[in-house]
Amino acid sequence: MKYMAKIAVPALICLLFCIQTAGAQGDSVRLAYRFAPGETTRYLVNMHAVGDEVVEGIPTPRHYDIEMSSIVRVRCLESLASGKYKVAVDIESGSLKSDGKTAEGYTASTNVKTFIITSDGRFAPEKEGGPALSFGSVESMVFLTVFPSEPISIGSSWEDDIPLPQNPSIKVKLVYSLVDIRQRVASIQQKISTPIASGISKGSQSGNSNVRIDLDSGKLISSSGTGRSVIMGIINVSSGANAQNTKPSVSTLTLDTKYSVDRLP
Repeated sequence: MKYMAKIAVPALICLLFCIQTAGAQGDSVRLAYRFAPGETTRYLVNMHAVGDEVVEGIPTPRHYDIEMSSIVRVRCLESLASGKYKVAVDIESGSLKSDGKTAEGYTASTNVKTFIITSDGRFAPEKEGGPALSFGSVESMVFLTVFPSEPISIGSSWEDDIPLPQNPSIKVKLVYSLVDIRQRVASIQQKISTPIASGISKGSQSGNSNVRIDLDSGKLISSSGTGRSVIMGIINVSSGANAQNTKPSVSTLTLDTKYSVDRLP
């Protein structure tokens, strides 16, 4: 079960969804990131995942109730040519609760990740072989949305397949729709779906989110959504009177997730 628990947190975070920016209100808008050198944007990311793990041969499911809260900081280091930006992303602070209790020993990562981001939302490491923004990280909750290359209007939809950094053979299916523009704020609906295949585990993930974008600043105002992960794997379960005797059993973990991202002053 501990093995499935280790998969659970990256899986629920994988329902990452994202940031999108737009140009000016009218018949059409061009979605594009905009950053200014020296600018820092902070986001409060809250997640709550509830679910059960059912193991073959064990009558009582194991219940999970996980809450995570983090402040993600995005700093623009440099404006580059061709609409590219050099940005640094880190977690300013964070907390984790399990079953309503603060998780002992949990500390938020202090690693600062530096990336090159294009105006259409595509990421690349700063250096060859450097870190790529991961679907298994809190930072991915405010990044990793790819924009259409052409201007779009209200009612337009677009989609993209993004490879998982850890396993490029797995593609995350993302579908977007621009539903409204009011008072210089764009409202976007987003759907995500992907298979899960990691070692002996498999399953699927799906989710929906609503995103609000400030057209003037080109920044995420807020986003919120829900998702579901179903992960199946093989784990070793103690059998008989001798606890050292184990047998492989099928484990199915189902997690329902709610999340919100809000820009801080």
